[in-house]
Amino acid sequence: MNNEKIESQSMVVKGKCKEGYFGHVYFFPEGRATKIFKRQKDEDDEYVHKVFSSEVEAYKIVSEVEELRIITPTFFDKVDVSKVIDCNGNDISWKYLLECAYQMEYIDGEFIKVGYYLSRELRKQYEYIRELFCSHGIFYTKDASVLIDPESQKIKYVIDFSTWDPKKATKDLADSHL
Repeated sequence: MNNEKIESQSMVVKGKCKEGYFGHVYFFPEGRATKIFKRQKDEDDEYVHKVFSSEVEAYKIVSEVEELRIITPTFFDKVDVSKVIDCNGNDISWKYLLECAYQMEYIDGEFIKVGYYLSRELRKQYEYIRELFCSHGIFYTKDASVLIDPESQKIKYVIDFSTWDPKKATKDLADSHL
């Protein structure tokens, strides 16, 4: 986890960061998390924009479906980020596509990738959730992470999903889904 600042058009906030393949997620004390998409070495900016749009589209779908809304962070929409400053005060904005950022509810806990071992019961729960996502047009959940409720041992939250698979889809297929 990195400590960096994000400067929006209205304020500067210091937050902690978790790194992912397509972006970094910054956590803020007011209970929000902001995902900012990174420039990619192997993909052009247009492709990353499509991945971003696919995730935003998926969150908008989730916001409309009660059964999905209760197991995902609240989506607050796209946000404008004007600058990213690292913990040493350096402007590292060049690493990001600042126009590709969205904000969601911060959920405290240790999320685990669904690709890692899940018990038979959790795998069964996840398969139901995956089918539910797919039935509403959210087809990429392979890279999702889940938070397990320690008391009930059931999946409480799901993050990292989109309307199409960015790792398998060609750019033409991505165009047809957006």
